[in-house]
Amino acid sequence: MALLKRKAEKTTTISVRVPISTKGQIDALRPLADEAGYDLTASLSDAVVRWTKQVTDELQGTTPTVDKQQRSNGADHERV
Repeated sequence: MALLKRKAEKTTTISVRVPISTKGQIDALRPLADEAGYDLTASLSDAVVRWTKQVTDELQGTTPTVDKQQRSNGADHERV
């Protein structure tokens, strides 16, 4: 068991535009998550970190994504 702990990386705030309905869902989930003992903010932060890694991997070509024809047609991303 390690006696020393690493310092947590400092954080910052970003703004992301989402549909109004998604914002409403997040607002509704926050008190439910709090009551259940979950940290919704930490969960969202972790999701952004994973997304950032996935995008980085895809852009660096380490993850097969779409072929060149799809990319040139602008079909290299999907709407969520």
